[in-house]
Amino acid sequence: MEVNISQHWHQLPDSEVFALLKTDRNRDLDDAEVAHRQERFGSNVLTQKMGRSPFLSFFLKFHRPRGYILLGAAAISPHLSGNGWMPARSSVWY
Repeated sequence: MEVNISQHWHQLPDSEVFALLKTDRNRDLDDAEVAHRQERFGSNVLTQKMGRSPFLSFFLKFHRPRGYILLGAAAISPHLSGNGWMPARSSVWY
């Protein structure tokens, strides 16, 4: 007898789940049943997604026009002052 448990399986009591899956909590599946379930449902393997590079993660935090404007301003402001990283002021510091 084939039972469709694709909907609301998480609301079933554990004894009913064990009965529907034709298994017992006190004993393991035999090798033939393991092979049958792997053939039917596939291997129990999680696929890992590729991660983002740190460079891309940094720029995605500024994914608004204002963020790009601020990053651009921070990048070009030292070159506009004329003195490298120092602000454009007279040589005398008070």
